[in-house]
Amino acid sequence: MKNINFSQKILILDSGLGGLSVYKYLVRKLPNLSYTYVFDNEFFPYGNRKESFIIKRVIRLIDQIQRDREFEIIILACNTVSVVSINILKDIFSDYIILGSVPEIDVAIQFTKNKVIYVLATKRTIEYIRNKVSFYSKEFKIHLVSSSKLVRMIEEKIRGKIILKNKIYSILKNLSNHQIPDTIVLGCTHYSFISKEIKEAFPKCINLIDSKKNIYDDLTNYVDKRSKKKEYYDKYHENMVFFTKSDYKMKELSDFFKRIGFLKMKKITI
Repeated sequence: MKNINFSQKILILDSGLGGLSVYKYLVRKLPNLSYTYVFDNEFFPYGNRKESFIIKRVIRLIDQIQRDREFEIIILACNTVSVVSINILKDIFSDYIILGSVPEIDVAIQFTKNKVIYVLATKRTIEYIRNKVSFYSKEFKIHLVSSSKLVRMIEEKIRGKIILKNKIYSILKNLSNHQIPDTIVLGCTHYSFISKEIKEAFPKCINLIDSKKNIYDDLTNYVDKRSKKKEYYDKYHENMVFFTKSDYKMKELSDFFKRIGFLKMKKITI
């Protein structure tokens, strides 16, 4: 493994734009790291795709990008990718530190008072956490909730499309049952972008569990502490975005990325 005691260059990976919730949190805390963001919009979302496809696809993505861009730490800002492939990726790309995002079930167990918990996640993520959830099933009511429609809607919201709150509320309410949770786990990074709407749809929910802080805590074990100092920024390694499919909204998307700190975009073919 590389000596990364003073790491500065981070790769953040997702199938869509949900991973930007992780980026936005990290860049507020560590603004002077160099960030590369890759989103596989050609096959967004990963949540309903086969495990074998996801693994092969992510391996090819990382392999392609490492030829074009320097990075030292990989953040899987996608719960689906994390639960399906993180151990395999750590074996294949052993020169890098690889951090993942997974639904924080244990944290939710600690916080809940009424013992009713919702986990909002993709179909594939839910398959992987069922065993863990069943371990708590005698004492806690944990409901696993998935909606690819809602994830797609959030993706459009991130891109700047105006989404009526009532549409989001309607989907959330249809996914729920008569048991009102006091704790909701965001098991997909997209849901961070509608945390306000989730709280409004479930006013009795007092705990919204998000994995961003854990990712940040893990990351600080490896990054150079000087990265918080403005003068230490590597101006020759500007933040960059990679994507896999061009569409008619790429100009608007390019402007959006510039506003949040990414000055370059590049399409890659896998």
